[in-house]
Amino acid sequence: MGVPRGPFSMDGEPPFQPRFPWWNGDLQTLRDTFRSDALPPDQGQRLPLDVGGGEQLLAKLDAPLSGAEPRGLVLLMHGLGGSSQRAGLRRMGDTLQRSGFAVLRLNMRGAGEGRALARGTYAANCNRDLLPVLRQARSLAAGRPLLGMGISLGGTKLLNALTSSALERRTAGLDPQAPLLDGLVTISTPVDLESCSRQIERPRNGLYQHWLLKRLVAQALASITSTVSDRHRLSLAPIDTPERLLLGPGPSNAHPTVLEALSRSPIGHLDPLYVALMGEVQELLRYTWQTDNRLTLPMSGTGSAAMEATIANIVEPGDTVLVAVKGYFGLRLQDMAGRYRANVQTIEKPWGEAFSLEEIEAGLKQHKPKVLAMVHAETSTGVCQPMEGIGDLCRQHDCLLLLDTVTSLGAVPLYLDDWKVDLAYSCSQKGLSCPPGLGPFSMGPRAEEKLAARSGKVPNWYLDVSLLNQYWGSDRVYHHPAPVNMNFGMREALRLIAEEGLENVWSRHRRNAERLWAGLERLGLEPHVPLELRLPTLTTVRIPDGVDGKAFTTHLLNKHGIEVGGGLGALAGKVWRIGLMGYNSREENVDLLLNLLEQELPAFRSSAPAVAAAVA
Repeated sequence: MGVPRGPFSMDGEPPFQPRFPWWNGDLQTLRDTFRSDALPPDQGQRLPLDVGGGEQLLAKLDAPLSGAEPRGLVLLMHGLGGSSQRAGLRRMGDTLQRSGFAVLRLNMRGAGEGRALARGTYAANCNRDLLPVLRQARSLAAGRPLLGMGISLGGTKLLNALTSSALERRTAGLDPQAPLLDGLVTISTPVDLESCSRQIERPRNGLYQHWLLKRLVAQALASITSTVSDRHRLSLAPIDTPERLLLGPGPSNAHPTVLEALSRSPIGHLDPLYVALMGEVQELLRYTWQTDNRLTLPMSGTGSAAMEATIANIVEPGDTVLVAVKGYFGLRLQDMAGRYRANVQTIEKPWGEAFSLEEIEAGLKQHKPKVLAMVHAETSTGVCQPMEGIGDLCRQHDCLLLLDTVTSLGAVPLYLDDWKVDLAYSCSQKGLSCPPGLGPFSMGPRAEEKLAARSGKVPNWYLDVSLLNQYWGSDRVYHHPAPVNMNFGMREALRLIAEEGLENVWSRHRRNAERLWAGLERLGLEPHVPLELRLPTLTTVRIPDGVDGKAFTTHLLNKHGIEVGGGLGALAGKVWRIGLMGYNSREENVDLLLNLLEQELPAFRSSAPAVAAAVA
């Protein structure tokens, strides 16, 4: 299009003479449309190029056919209605490849493959697209010449880029003083666009006009319909996970009966059968926690959601919250309370110790909190906090008692009402032997009163117990789509505890923990926590001197499919955390782990690295 009338020459070169029948630029543009030469499959490397705004243009990178180092890189630009996959452009690229050049075939917006990567079509964002491409092309050239070759509109865009301002170049990350290209070839390029448009409308160019219109319509329709990108599409086999024995800090293995319940067909979250099941879950949670609290329910979320629910519902901006920190999860309570703009104060103990009544009372007197938050079973240390008398102190100081029971519910003696606990939370994946996904929550009457007296709404809609009460209370008013199948599993997990009997469950956990402790002592391994404070569910064991603790737990996982946890926070790299929770608290699991410690741990001492490598 737009070839000037008459031959002309530059720098002494002979004038261009079109060959019959391609006597004008319009027909030259059509030439490749009528050629049907067979081309090999496109082997170009897909190369998305960033053009800003989170958008990309797709290019194809072709190496020289000789396999030698390229003489340079040619940026090859198609015309209006074309693409990097068009036969004519590929033939040009092939010629350049045979001549020893690498070729970068760029698709404009809306053209060919990759049209979903950027909005608009063809001439949209002209220089704003091409200048970033030129910057990346210069980098790909790696010090070799960077050349440009454009057909029709592609040539126009390259010429426009060469006339870009210094500001445009700087914005694109280019040196305004450096040349954009080391050479440029344009073919059938419309320099005078007004004249070009008039020529297209002439009757003699009806064929070209028809072809161009057909191509543009096809491209426009493709841009509308081809909205799906396969960039992140994966071809995967059905999931196939290995069997693991989870003897770490959680999760524990789910009971087979629970897994069976999870696989049942879902029912509606207002189905009368599900509503009845909700009541069963609530009542069994009250049994497991030993409480009569009306607002006892499983939060739709993991244990951290239940943790946040206790804070969100009773803490108002400016409330003093005293956190008793003796491990990592005390720090998490501190963080959460601060996010709800509480005045957070702390009392602290070394990681492996518990608080005395005297220390608790001193903290209450000093800080006069509205809430005392503490962890009953500290998962990071294996400490079980004695609770007798703490609730009474909180009542004396007009303070609510908030208790983390994540690693104790369903496994360690818990008496919420007798201990005068006002708020408690837990999880589903430890002592209850259910997969992660639900967070048991309980709120007592004193906490209910504080909730009712709030000056404003609970700042977390999803965890607002005043709203959830309408669903889990007598009204059964929809709040959010319930995780129905997770509650199937929770119901079965709690039913199994009730079937065994709570005291028997606690006794089983204690008996198996003592079996583990005796075995560790026999092997010369030292628990981190004094006997009187040890959790039956989670034992921290000091890693012996000269042992690579991480290497050993990795070996257990890879060779035996057994997970044992490492230290957390202040105990990172210093201890192992061994969990015996729920379904996993069994004699055979204790004996298996002790046997592996006895037989294979010696190989991981620093004196025998070669043996360790061989065993691993």
